[in-house]
Amino acid sequence: MDYYCFGVSKKLKSDMLSFGVSEKIFRPIHSSRGDIELGYQIVPLNILPPVFLQNGMREICCKYCGRKRYEIRDDLHSLKAYEGLGYPTYITREALNELQDVNGLYEDNDDVIISTDLYNYLIKKYPRLECRPVFLGSVYDDAEYIRLHKN
Repeated sequence: MDYYCFGVSKKLKSDMLSFGVSEKIFRPIHSSRGDIELGYQIVPLNILPPVFLQNGMREICCKYCGRKRYEIRDDLHSLKAYEGLGYPTYITREALNELQDVNGLYEDNDDVIISTDLYNYLIKKYPRLECRPVFLGSVYDDAEYIRLHKN
């Protein structure tokens, strides 16, 4: 399942459906022979307003096809805050206002953000569930970023 980001089991899908998440966001993941359904990929319908700058990302266009993609700026790879989970994701107030239970952070990107309500529902059933924190603001205001990048 390494190829698929945000794959969930049948049980987790069932629990998310019980919470009220739409069936439309789940795409089956099949084995390489196609005969076994391994789980489900989450494909959010709600894409939040762009927050590239808040997350220290830069836009890169493929020189062959022209397709846009985003990557973290080089000076952010050293950000060590929140060991094990990577540095936090930042969203704008506009994105916060448009937050639904399951959200895509960027078009054609694998980042999925779930609502606090859905997280609280799932953490009761899956106590070992790990999620990265999401903050209102910008990575450039993060105390760890400021500490690492003092002149």
